[in-house]
Amino acid sequence: DSAIPNENHLIHKFKEWTKTDNIMEFAYSLLHYRALLDSFVIKTTDTPETWAICRYSKSMNTSSSDSNPYKDDSSRMILLQSMLRVTFTDQRRVFISPLLEHIDDYYNENIDHDNQSLQKLFDSIHEWCRSTLCKQLSNDGNNDLCQAICSAAKKGTGTSHFLMNMLDYLIWDAEHSKNNSSTCIQPLINKHKDILDKECEGIHQRIFDDFQFRYRNSIEHFFPQNPSSTTDRGEDKSEVSEELRDNIGNLCMMTRSENSRRGNLFPSAKVEQYSSSDQSLKFHIMAALLKKEETWNNNTVKKHATTMHKLLQEFLSCECDSSNCDAATEA
Repeated sequence: DSAIPNENHLIHKFKEWTKTDNIMEFAYSLLHYRALLDSFVIKTTDTPETWAICRYSKSMNTSSSDSNPYKDDSSRMILLQSMLRVTFTDQRRVFISPLLEHIDDYYNENIDHDNQSLQKLFDSIHEWCRSTLCKQLSNDGNNDLCQAICSAAKKGTGTSHFLMNMLDYLIWDAEHSKNNSSTCIQPLINKHKDILDKECEGIHQRIFDDFQFRYRNSIEHFFPQNPSSTTDRGEDKSEVSEELRDNIGNLCMMTRSENSRRGNLFPSAKVEQYSSSDQSLKFHIMAALLKKEETWNNNTVKKHATTMHKLLQEFLSCECDSSNCDAATEA
């Protein structure tokens, strides 16, 4: 059954089963999907919030060994699955069930896991992300996807964590595809790659190489939502109008503890304290823009919002006129 796993559904099914074949089929499926879960789905390592995918397999040299089923694209699969894992923290079954179904199709289609079947697996998971995000955006009652993106891009702390994490994944995917010739997977961002590359200028490659999804569970305002008059600005001349502070161009993900400790700092102070730590890629882009522009103001917020808006458009396969969206107006 393709429904989200639920013990109440299972009890109902048990009552329907009267033949031994039903029970044997269920037992086989249980073992089969457990094997897929163990071999193809991420697990945490001994280091907190560090993810890995490995399976136990026979080797010519030893009786057994760990191997990765995704070949040269293991890092991409780890990032994709960990993005879902940290997003749906209280609803793991929301993505685990469809993920296992897609992996099952991949496993059955080609036991050797060639490049074509691997591309198909990524396509199917990306499509699930795309449709799930579209449904999430349209839940606000806006059936126009372009307007739904505009609306979602100015919600401040109410901004979808899935949307924010998806942006980080799109940014990483574009950079990874550009610098990894061994990958066989087509990048998700092509049309707006040059715009993204321009915003990523000045970010050290190790930031992308070392990036991992963490349980960043709080929306942070780069320019503080409610700046305190007692906070020392130093030489920071940044100023963002109140109506743009909740704009996606002024937002990134952080852990709740980081946000509560330093939420009222001005942009330059945040960059000074966080630039060398494991922050979201969106934070690093905003930090690079701040350094380049030497300030953080309405224009930089709008400029960054426009880029993020275009990434979402391309991923969600919709054509929108950003100039008609007050959440992302060209600077």
